[in-house]
Amino acid sequence: MLTGQVDEAAIGRAKEFANLHCCLSKPWSEAELLETIKSGLSKL
Repeated sequence: MLTGQVDEAAIGRAKEFANLHCCLSKPWSEAELLETIKSGLSKL
């Protein structure tokens, strides 16, 4: 999930109920985004 608004309660619900792999908040770095994509793909 990429977000510009931090709502910790919503993020917590997504982690618990929607199988959220990771949440990146703005501004995210290119390295952070790439590492998150790689780690998500490794779980397939």
